[in-house]
Amino acid sequence: RRAAPPDATQKFEELVAALELAEKAGRDESAAALREEIGQLEAMHPVAAIAWRQQKQVRDALDSALFGLSANLKVKLEAVQALGRLATPPFAALGSEEALHRILREVSGDDAKIVREAAEEALWRSWTKCGDEDIDEQFNAAGALLEREDVRGAVDALSKVVEARPDFAEAWNKRATAYYMLKEMRRSIDDCQRVLELKPKHFGCLSGLGMIYMSRGDPKKASKWYKEALSVHPHMEGPRRVLDSIDRNKNVEKHLQPLLDQAVFTLKQGLPAAWPKAKDQGLLATWDVHQVPRMGDDTPLVYLFRVEVRNRELATRPVRSLARFYAMQFSGGKVFPLMRATEGVAQFTLEPGESYRYAWAFSVGQELVSMLCGMLFEHLEEVTSPDRQRFLSLMLDELRPSDAAEISPTQVEKLLDGYYFMGHLDLSQVTDV
Repeated sequence: RRAAPPDATQKFEELVAALELAEKAGRDESAAALREEIGQLEAMHPVAAIAWRQQKQVRDALDSALFGLSANLKVKLEAVQALGRLATPPFAALGSEEALHRILREVSGDDAKIVREAAEEALWRSWTKCGDEDIDEQFNAAGALLEREDVRGAVDALSKVVEARPDFAEAWNKRATAYYMLKEMRRSIDDCQRVLELKPKHFGCLSGLGMIYMSRGDPKKASKWYKEALSVHPHMEGPRRVLDSIDRNKNVEKHLQPLLDQAVFTLKQGLPAAWPKAKDQGLLATWDVHQVPRMGDDTPLVYLFRVEVRNRELATRPVRSLARFYAMQFSGGKVFPLMRATEGVAQFTLEPGESYRYAWAFSVGQELVSMLCGMLFEHLEEVTSPDRQRFLSLMLDELRPSDAAEISPTQVEKLLDGYYFMGHLDLSQVTDV
């Protein structure tokens, strides 16, 4: 299909904008003249007219999904479905696929996960069509062979598809999967490269390359490709999980351990804590502590802690917790460091404007005099960026648990309302000195 003349497309933009202004102002004669001019331009440049209308549909749908004033989930999902249709060959609209990729990266709010999943599904659906019904039918037949585990038959069928339509990215990707299943890794990698030449943001293929290099025992290259996949689709759980297994501990040691060492030194030397302010880094973090009454003189002291972390309303990027530490100083002078990765149920992700509240309790054998806490976060969309952009470490203000007021069992229940309780950790043996 011939491309629309850019000057004609621009002319459509100008005329339609002028028409909207004339209609709003009630200038009926001007509006009628503009409609007539638009009709004449459509007759002269039908291709440009179609291209302009498609691009307007793309913009309108993207605005509804990302920036629409309506909080109606149905409206957002209909916008995503419209983009999916516009992105599907044979008449894929310019910018429609990129609009779906933007939704993967940028959608936020209470319904973000649902809208994001719809955008991912729309992309996959559009990728499985090349616009030639016969070729699409052959592609589907090859997929059925793969599902029946006739992998060699699927390779033969897909080879015919890519020979007939070398521009069909998903056929190359499907054959790369088949080669992976046959453990023919070099051929799988070659097919993945063909996919990325056609669709550089094919997150499935990028993630697939990570799988290939992991299976070859090359975690360094696997990490590179998983990061590429996450830079396109930051919320993919599989690649994020594998990447964590490769380098989470290394990143925690590099970025959080120095802060823990500094916290321990600060407490031992009796120095005032001087840490980066959470609010200056896009996050707000507060915490408090309460003493739970002892059951007897020979029973441990119990402290209840609560933390709230908020990703500021004006922030533009989601963050994910990676690890946190506590440095505790007891009345006997002992300083005890504790660092933990925030994995499983302890992990949380904050979209802009969201907050997370959690609580836990410590049992100790001596009075807890002072305490410092530090956290490490990752900007989900900066996985391929330098560390200073990717990671965010912050400290909470110093707490003085020994000055905390005692609370009753009834108050404990009220204080925990709205907080996720992480559990009760017994440190009485650590402080039994």
